[in-house]
Amino acid sequence: MEELHNNMGHQGTDRTVSLVRDRFFWPYMQSDIEHYVTKTCCCVKQKKPAHETRAPLTNIVTTQPFELVCIDFLHLDRCKGGYEYILVIVDHFTRFTQAYATTSKSGKTAANLIFNDFALKFGFPSRIHHDQGGEFENQLFHQLKKLSGIAGSRTTPYHPMGNGQVERMNRTVLQMLKTLTETQKSNWKESLNKLVYAYNCTRCEVTGYSPFYLLFGRSPRLPVDMLFGLCTEAGSSERVLIKNLTPRGGPGKLRNYWEDTIHTVVRQMGSDLPIYELRPEKGRGRSRVLHRNLLMSCDHLPFETQPEMTKDDKSQKKRRHQPESEPLDSDEDS
Repeated sequence: MEELHNNMGHQGTDRTVSLVRDRFFWPYMQSDIEHYVTKTCCCVKQKKPAHETRAPLTNIVTTQPFELVCIDFLHLDRCKGGYEYILVIVDHFTRFTQAYATTSKSGKTAANLIFNDFALKFGFPSRIHHDQGGEFENQLFHQLKKLSGIAGSRTTPYHPMGNGQVERMNRTVLQMLKTLTETQKSNWKESLNKLVYAYNCTRCEVTGYSPFYLLFGRSPRLPVDMLFGLCTEAGSSERVLIKNLTPRGGPGKLRNYWEDTIHTVVRQMGSDLPIYELRPEKGRGRSRVLHRNLLMSCDHLPFETQPEMTKDDKSQKKRRHQPESEPLDSDEDS
């Protein structure tokens, strides 16, 4: 074995078996050679296994926004202003992401952005998950987490999959930054917030919703929505019917309880008042201010369409617009 394996360049199992089989034979020869080459010989320490044994990945379970926040630093080419790092913060539950361009990856920089910016905007997370980099594993960072009541967890050494969500976001940020023009790449910091906002507004295949929607409970407003009138004013997404109170004479027992015209809510007149400004859904007609008790939500009703005119309607409309001819004088007829 030593002669045909050790002294022949420590080749693999199949090559060693071929060398031995041409010269010798004994029962269970192949299994003996395989055991020697893969288990006993000292060359095992130098060779990478053909099939790496990997433990199955387990899921981190979260049940609400900011229950767990994953953070990491991403290193890029230096741009104007000396910025060459991005602190990426991802909410594990919603996938909502924030990214901060920085000039360094020190613990002071990370602590300042997380505790003086991110936490003050969205609230303090229950737990922060990160790798074992010195920017996170330091006394300042641990002390701030302790004072704010934030728990901490970290990945094992040389195992980035333990922080897979933020590592995947790093790759997404890089892909989006690569799409910039060469001029924009030289100052990528100016485009960073726009790109992250675009990511937060896009539906995630895992959750089925955009991170923005999962966090704020509404769809984000984009510039294209305003340009094409696809987004109405704040609060006007709700469609309502108005109670029919128009006097028409008679008992009115066969009259519809609600008006035919569907209205949309423009705004609430006060944060503590159940009074709303309404306007017709089609935009024609005056706005009205009514109490909540006179309204009924009707979001599931089909949108109104303009009914097609029949031939009789067209002929009547044509007669109404046609000038009447003067009657003939009876004397001229005679």
